[in-house]
Amino acid sequence: MSLQEQLPADQFVQRFRGELIPLTSKIQWFSLGALSEEDIAASIREPLASLPPTLAKQLPQLHLYLVPFLRSAGRQADVIVFEAPDPKDRDDSFQIMGPDSASLIIATEDVSPNAYHYNLYSAVASIAWEVAPADVRQSWAKSIKEEMKRGVHGEIDEVSWQRKNEVLAKQSQPMRDSKLLRAYLRASYIDTMTLFLHGICCDIDVEPSPRQIPSIEIRRRLELLRSFYPLGEGYALFPEELSGRKALRDERLRGTPGEWGGVGASAKDTARAELPDEREKNKEI
Repeated sequence: MSLQEQLPADQFVQRFRGELIPLTSKIQWFSLGALSEEDIAASIREPLASLPPTLAKQLPQLHLYLVPFLRSAGRQADVIVFEAPDPKDRDDSFQIMGPDSASLIIATEDVSPNAYHYNLYSAVASIAWEVAPADVRQSWAKSIKEEMKRGVHGEIDEVSWQRKNEVLAKQSQPMRDSKLLRAYLRASYIDTMTLFLHGICCDIDVEPSPRQIPSIEIRRRLELLRSFYPLGEGYALFPEELSGRKALRDERLRGTPGEWGGVGASAKDTARAELPDEREKNKEI
């Protein structure tokens, strides 16, 4: 692909599907730019190895494409470009869901490592909702409705915050089944799942804001997700759980990449995230 060329995401995926490199039996990846072994570990192997095994089994085949920039094309597929688009037209990621696989296209230029991880996990979380078993969706809906009954203020991130406000503003009976409520349940799951997955991989913080849900509620949600998706051996969700696990993670990282959860290390004890837009979540919850 030349520097002057611009390809819609669907055409890009068709063109480069044959260039995908296997990571596990379920993950393949391709990058338009050259990656060192260190880049591969930080951008692909480690963040994907930290996915909980139960979740990994539920996900379809994942095809991860790393590209310089994504330009929004309205109702059409995003376009892969080599020069930074206007900020209002710039997208972080784009997904294409097929019958047996999902293609995740993630922009990497001018993106910090932690922002990249956030965008990757947000895309995975979106797919996780689509394939979540009925009992998981039902339990999640019940939990969120209980929050609403208790008048819990705030949300995890901006999209879920907007969807929650739409329900509260437009429905006299907020918990009545509706398109608005279903959109909120989906957004609350995706935003919380993004935090859950990102927290397993990385040490992350949140900046207080008027829309932030109370920390005790964040922790309760994360515990619920962990009951759905138990962590792989050697991984932790909260800082107090880290003791004694670093050696195990380091040993596995030195091994050979295998199936889901077979290799990887949490960055909790080595990295501290500093993301803009208040998208990093407080681990002291």
